[in-house]
Amino acid sequence: ENSSAASNFSAIDFGMVLDQNFNLVKTKADIVVQDEAMNTIIKYIGMFSDTFKESFDKLRTLKKVLISEQNKEIGDLDQFTENFMDFDNISPEFVYLILDFLEQHGLHKLSIFVCNRYRLADKLGRCLANCAFKYSHLSFENAQAFGAKILKPKGVWIQREKALVANAALHNIFEIVNPNYLKLKKSGEAITNENSLGDQAYTQLIQLGFWKKCLFIMDYKNSLALASAFCSFDSYKLIYLSGNAKYDKIKKEELSQYAQTGFAKVPYQGEPSTPEDINYSIIALEQCIWEICDSYPIFIHRASRSSKYGKAGAQLKVPEIPDYFRFNQALWDFAITKKKGIKEADFAKILIEACDLALKVLQKPQYAKAYQIYDAVSFIFTTIHMHLNGPVYGVLGNQSPEGIVKLITTFKSLISSAKNLYSSPVHKEIILRAMFAPLRIRYLSAGDSSVLAPLASGNVIIHRSSLLIEKLCNNGTIIDLEGSFVLVSLKNTFHVLGVTILECLKKIIDSKVKQLNLPTEEIDTTKMNKDAIRNQVQVFIGAYSMYSCYQSFYTLIFG
Repeated sequence: ENSSAASNFSAIDFGMVLDQNFNLVKTKADIVVQDEAMNTIIKYIGMFSDTFKESFDKLRTLKKVLISEQNKEIGDLDQFTENFMDFDNISPEFVYLILDFLEQHGLHKLSIFVCNRYRLADKLGRCLANCAFKYSHLSFENAQAFGAKILKPKGVWIQREKALVANAALHNIFEIVNPNYLKLKKSGEAITNENSLGDQAYTQLIQLGFWKKCLFIMDYKNSLALASAFCSFDSYKLIYLSGNAKYDKIKKEELSQYAQTGFAKVPYQGEPSTPEDINYSIIALEQCIWEICDSYPIFIHRASRSSKYGKAGAQLKVPEIPDYFRFNQALWDFAITKKKGIKEADFAKILIEACDLALKVLQKPQYAKAYQIYDAVSFIFTTIHMHLNGPVYGVLGNQSPEGIVKLITTFKSLISSAKNLYSSPVHKEIILRAMFAPLRIRYLSAGDSSVLAPLASGNVIIHRSSLLIEKLCNNGTIIDLEGSFVLVSLKNTFHVLGVTILECLKKIIDSKVKQLNLPTEEIDTTKMNKDAIRNQVQVFIGAYSMYSCYQSFYTLIFG
């Protein structure tokens, strides 16, 4: 745990440093290479590179031109650099030649000094990426997410220790970077070569596992997308508030209160209305659920397999979930506190209501708002996975055959719609997010972030505590220095998710058929009245409908 805490986020603004998980970047006194240092660099490069000497001879600064006009010969490199070199006016081509030589010989820190002097953002980003490549163990080890590496206690400890060293090394490099590049850019602020390292540099840092180092140094939109992708919920709230001009009135010392789990402090009144506020509200809900499952892993957590019971329900403090997330409010109230007296029959009705909403949205997208869709879909998927271990076990089995058919139809419709990568329903991305979130899988939308776009193509990010991690990790790539997050195929994730849901549904149907007490021998209808015959027919129809709908869903998953 100490390694994890010490290797977290870098920030240059003290307002971001709210706890021990943040390291303040303290820029060193002299981050710009001075003339004397440039003189030394040029002299030593000239000793080893004939190409550099030839380029140097062709260099035309104002002073050299004046000397040439007087027919004076320059025979000594040291004499020229010391007496006649105008370091402020040398050509970009010559600076690039210096940088190429330094990078070729692995002198990346010197390269950064030169980039600082001449404000070469693209080259600076490349130098930082080269340093990250050197320090990240993901660049020279097999990054495949073997279970022993990311799930076993010893493997996890090793990953964290390596992450501690790598993050400390890169943090030291940040301290010699021009601080203009290491500030969070506010919403609407222009992104230029004067304040940004470029998307390519950030993408490379993230691919090498340094996503935490990028959170507070990019532009507003990319920073929010990155925080969401890696489940850094408190960071998302900080970025949202500190990077948005309309919340400048919030004092820095109050930011930590907003970042805390729950809805006690939100930056809007009533229900969220703008897309930004809706995303913020969903992040707050996900933060609540994440904490609940960490505290009580019997719900949706890999630890439920080794720890049947987490904290007792009475000991678990459940954050207040607002009424506009009514389905999740009912779920966690029923699962933990039952303070509102929600009975199994009531919960079963609420589940059908959620299914109805989801099905109507697929037919008429304007039927519900984005946060209502997320609430309903995440509730449905959480309930089916919780059926395996948690306190809703048995509730689904007590549904009527018609209710079970509707549940299966809902899963089939949602997955079918989301699985078609070429379709573009209005709420497709929010549905995908809600489907995956209960299992700690993050859907990546290429449209949300230019930095994450190269990773988002056909991939999702899964946390190592996910119930599906063991089925997906071996085909995935570690994308976090501590081994907490794995990049896996979206197509493979759909398949594993579908198979898992099929397994749950099969148990529910079998349990229901057992309750129906279907006859195993031929029925003599001559001895039955009309009502009995009608009831028996309804039983057969119900059983047939469930198995028929299940078979249709099975075909969707397996083809």
